[in-house]
Formats: sequence, C-alpha cells, structure tokens
Amino acid sequence: MKLRILLQLFIVWLVPMFILAGTPQKQTFVFADTDAQQLKMDVYSSSNDSTSLQQPCLVFVFGGGFKEGTRDAKLYTAYFHYFANKGFTVASIDYRLGMKGEKAPSMFNYKPVEHSIALAVEDHKMIFKFPSKISEVQNFSADGKSSRAVYFLTDSSHH
Repeated sequence: MKLRILLQLFIVWLVPMFILAGTPQKQTFVFADTDAQQLKMDVYSSSNDSTSLQQPCLVFVFGGGFKEGTRDAKLYTAYFHYFANKGFTVASIDYRLGMKGEKAPSMFNYKPVEHSIALAVEDHKMIFKFPSKISEVQNFSADGKSSRAVYFLTDSSHH
C-alpha cells in the first residue's frame, strides 16, 4: 500500500515536469513605435535551449490581406511551439494593416494597396534593426501569407 502511494506521488510529481518541458517560452518585445501603433514581436524559444548557442530563426508574418489578423492569434500557437521545440527561435511580428477599413481594391482603387504594401515593407525592415535575440541569429527563414509574399517580392535587402 505504501509503495503504491509513493508511486502515485512520484507520478504526480514527474508528469508536470514532462508537460512543462515541451512548452516553449514566449517573450513579447516592442520593436518599433510608429505614428499609428506600437509594433510588437513575440519570440518563442525552447525552454531547454542555451542562449549562448545560435539557433536558426523562423520569422512568421500573419496573413489577412492587409485588412485583418494578429501576430498572436491562437490559430498559430501550435505551429510556433512545434518549431520552437525543434530548436528554432520563432518570431511572430506585427505590421500595420493598411487596408483595414478600406474598400476592396480594384483597377481604379489601387492606391490603398500601394499604401499598404509600403507600410508593410517599412514595418518589416524595422524588425531587422531591433537589437534582440532575432538579430543575433545567422540563419533565418520566413513564413507567412500574403504580406510576406508581397514583402519579399518588393524588397531584396533581406538577403
């Protein structure tokens, strides 16, 4: 009976250690103050990584057609945790939503899209000026949806 109780206590003590070991740490930083908003970056890293070692970094830019979306949407959490647990530093960044509240673009209504792209490129450039863990990483990959595609097509300075 005592052995059974000791075993149960050991399991109760041990299980949280395994559960918490797989949960990456998340830190939030402000990387830019624009006239309209503070731009933030969430950085996810494995709780058992060594800060003295460089890790590959994956920069995530959420999609939403420049109208909607957030860097910290619950939809992406499992994705961030997966890569952080595989040894990546994952950075999910904000950018200004230039199309928010605008009419749908058309052949005659393209100025809001131009403006949105210019804002996104400007915001994405600021991330590499931020003196943080992300700027110390040698190798990085980028992932995201429409804004990332437009940014990497319109700006070649990231190479």
